[in-house]
Amino acid sequence: RDKANAGSTSLEKRVRALRRRMMSVAAGTGGATAGLALIGLLMLGMFADWSLELPWFARLVWLGLTIYTVCHILREQVIRRVLNAPDVDEAALMLERAFPKFCSRLISALQLSRPGAVYPGEAHVFVQLLVKQTEAEAEEVEFTSIVNPQPMRDRIAGLLCLIGISGILYGFGGDTTAALLKRSLLSGVQIPRDTMVENTTGDLIVGRGDSLVIQAEATGIIPAEGLVIVDYESSADREFTMVKAENSATYTRRLESVQESFNYVVYLNDGRSKVHKVR
Repeated sequence: RDKANAGSTSLEKRVRALRRRMMSVAAGTGGATAGLALIGLLMLGMFADWSLELPWFARLVWLGLTIYTVCHILREQVIRRVLNAPDVDEAALMLERAFPKFCSRLISALQLSRPGAVYPGEAHVFVQLLVKQTEAEAEEVEFTSIVNPQPMRDRIAGLLCLIGISGILYGFGGDTTAALLKRSLLSGVQIPRDTMVENTTGDLIVGRGDSLVIQAEATGIIPAEGLVIVDYESSADREFTMVKAENSATYTRRLESVQESFNYVVYLNDGRSKVHKVR
């Protein structure tokens, strides 16, 4: 191998190292962004589920949105940026824009010293001189300095903080957090509450004008009374107090002369039942 090719190989190795640095920073930034989105959306969905006890379909939609968002970030900020990373010549041009002192010598040294670029005897001495001069100037330049890793560091730091916060919350939440995480992955487990609502009357079919008794039982902390929210099809929601039976954890509410279909939810302390329908 002649001196010109040896010099160009040295320069090209450094430019290729710059390309790898660009791709690693892009991948690190995009990967950390995807991690932030994944944990953030899961936490937001878990909080919404804890507050509202989201139905299965709503949790499915949220999980689908989370997966789509993470995949979109990975595609746009990792895969596409890595696949479309600058080639050696484009990276050399970026270096020349960042360091005007090269005056196009860097790209020329790379291109002219490649096999077949210059025929034997044709300006061969000029190419050797160009490569030698460019190498000397390049020794004073850190090629990878044109890549700013700070955004990647910030995203990774944010991701580590979010992982730490979520880990602390998971530890404090105990069984509740574990159940919420399982529910975010579409499990049908119930959310643990201080008071659990059980054995509700459930879905019913009643005749128009008939009376109806809504019943539920509490386990855990037993409140003095309960609440049932009735959602009528043609009017606003109504709240009714549920009376606790003496020496029992059973709560009831009688609704007189039912005229239309409605949905209802029973609340006992911090616990709530599923949505039930009366037709």
